[in-house]
Amino acid sequence: MSTSPHLEGTAWHGAQLVVVDPDKLRRIRRRQLSHSVAENFLKCPASAVGDTLIPRPSDPFAPNEVGVGAHSALEFVYEHEPSERSQDLARERVVELAAEEWTIERIHDPRGDVRPVIIKALTKPDGTVNLDDTAALERVNEEMKVTWTGRVTALALGDWDIEDPTVVDVHSIELDIQNVVINGVPARAFVDRVDRVPRLDGSGTALAVRDYKSGAYKPHNPRFGDANGDQQRRYAALVAELDGEFPVDARLLYIGAGKSRVIDLSPGPMAQALASFKEAWNTMNDSADAGAFDATPSNLCGWCPLVNSCPIPKLTSDKAKAHAETLPSKVALGIPVVSVRPAAAPALAPAAAKGRARAPGAEHLPNAPRIEAGEHFTPPEKAPSMTNDTTPTLAKYPASEYAAMAAFSLVDTATEHLDERGQALTPTTMSAFAQTLAHVLTDTEQTLFDAVGWEFGRHARLGFALASNLRLRPAPFGQDAADWAAWVTLQKNLLQAKTSIALGLLDYQAFPVDAFAVFIPAAPAAVAAA
Repeated sequence: MSTSPHLEGTAWHGAQLVVVDPDKLRRIRRRQLSHSVAENFLKCPASAVGDTLIPRPSDPFAPNEVGVGAHSALEFVYEHEPSERSQDLARERVVELAAEEWTIERIHDPRGDVRPVIIKALTKPDGTVNLDDTAALERVNEEMKVTWTGRVTALALGDWDIEDPTVVDVHSIELDIQNVVINGVPARAFVDRVDRVPRLDGSGTALAVRDYKSGAYKPHNPRFGDANGDQQRRYAALVAELDGEFPVDARLLYIGAGKSRVIDLSPGPMAQALASFKEAWNTMNDSADAGAFDATPSNLCGWCPLVNSCPIPKLTSDKAKAHAETLPSKVALGIPVVSVRPAAAPALAPAAAKGRARAPGAEHLPNAPRIEAGEHFTPPEKAPSMTNDTTPTLAKYPASEYAAMAAFSLVDTATEHLDERGQALTPTTMSAFAQTLAHVLTDTEQTLFDAVGWEFGRHARLGFALASNLRLRPAPFGQDAADWAAWVTLQKNLLQAKTSIALGLLDYQAFPVDAFAVFIPAAPAAVAAA
């Protein structure tokens, strides 16, 4: 199973998504925190990684894309003088947007491929599709343009069911806020609209935050948090930092439902919203420092891009299960699992039971007897003092966090394998086997790449492959030096073969349809002739 290019350098370690690729970690760790990213980290750090690294498929009919069109139309309307803000103005803007979105040139993407939404519309019930029919492509494109125009227009006009645009006193539109600090967190935001509204005491006007929502209106239920409300509270805090004046009002405008919701900006809810924003910032940075992002299952798992690979998904509703089926499969994601004990450890021994050839000489290697940890780890009150002969000297922590992560991961792999094969877990055995694996790993890396770098993504990838090798060809505990030397050579050869094959796949433009022929037994006549 190959890993998606977007997720190279990631792996599941228990219920954590480990990321060792420095470039990916830089993308995940934001210098400025937005509300949406904050909520993602509060919900599930592993899911936040998936949202960052996996591109979203382009679908102009997706609710968020239709909402973007309606937002743009309303932005255009509110840029005009109050007396000019009409529904016709919104309609005109949507027509302009549709002309830009559905041009003949955009039938194909920059790579020359037909847009997926058009392919879907042209696909027949039997699954066939003709993408060479230019007339059909243009016809479907025009039909979609009309449909899209109708949906975006209807959504934009929903604003008139909530308010009268001709009496709105606009302070700012699409306010772009960058590097403004709230509660110690550098933040960024795009605020749809900030208005001026009359003060209740008649002493003038005050600021008010407005945010369009294109989704369905749902009455607020405190049991499930208040992400949308917290968004407006954080926006209010940002506006106050910018203008030196705290907004007196914040509202969510559900333009698809013709309803609005007033947000509580009192001290208690404001403090909670800012505290959770700081919590998200700390979670993001702590996770990035460790290179490990916790998976936190919830009722939203069905909408996470990693759900079909996650080790602990929560899919309790039919709706969540159905949506999960539309997301990348476990095979497509290809995220490996490392340093996790298999559910049935004894199955590692009889390789033939799984149809695998065992290592040369492995058929006569008995499984080492399982020894309970208590036989080797004495309770603290009875433990004798250890000398430097048995306890490794603590080295200085490396400057590269990625190198440290790779080293810790290798020690984890060694320790897990020792335990799975019934070996004693002592500082001596753990160190000896970790060094054996390190020799295999670094010697292979040097052979293949003429350099060794524990901090490199390739080193982590080789480490994951080596962990897989151990499950296929366990170490020959209890055997002599010749068996161990043969096993080390076998592991190096396996690792080199895996790497060469994996990198070689990237050079193919097309893969042979009959590559499986090597697994087909030769006909008797052919064998005789040979």
